[in-house]
Amino acid sequence: MNQKSIFLLDEGDNFYIRNRKLGYIQFPEAKFLLKYLKLQTIEKFLEVGCSSGRKTKFLARKLHAEGYGIDPSQLAIKKAKVSRFRIFLGIKQCNFSVGTADKLLYDPHYFDFVYFNFCLYLVDRILINDSLNEANKCLKPGGFIAIKDFDYGSQNINDYKHKKGVKSFKDDYTGYFLKLGYILVGKESYNFQKTGFSLDPDERISIWLLYKPV
Repeated sequence: MNQKSIFLLDEGDNFYIRNRKLGYIQFPEAKFLLKYLKLQTIEKFLEVGCSSGRKTKFLARKLHAEGYGIDPSQLAIKKAKVSRFRIFLGIKQCNFSVGTADKLLYDPHYFDFVYFNFCLYLVDRILINDSLNEANKCLKPGGFIAIKDFDYGSQNINDYKHKKGVKSFKDDYTGYFLKLGYILVGKESYNFQKTGFSLDPDERISIWLLYKPV
């Protein structure tokens, strides 16, 4: 059984249950993302790995945009749908569905912004190029991609401690988009949910923001 099947079966739910308390913490990358994105016209965006949708809803409100979120956890998506979030004008809303990064069921050039929220390190290596291709396909020229993930500095593969047979892949995913002509807008690092640089490469997390030229 591949990792996609494992997460769709039960590990996605288990991941959500283990980490759901973190959803109540305002995510540290918010200020970084909004610094750049509030200056742009963001009408629709997608969060891949949205969990219960709190970040999707927060960004939708701040960007006055229609938010979409996918996650392999049925429990997380059920929670996200409990209160379908509407922006104060009552026009735009958030839309949530169970899904994985390798199959984004949206039209080409549908989004102005795609956000990989700490999920690519768990994608099967046989599906990683499909996942990056899908994001590029559904992102408009002139749009932005954000990747929050481990910042190991080189490729590294470890056993995933929460599930036997699952691997954790730490890699530089920005290289794929840079080869397509994307421009690196900025990067920020985190140490235990706070802005800062961790000296431990196994704990170092960063977010990268890239621009897709017109």
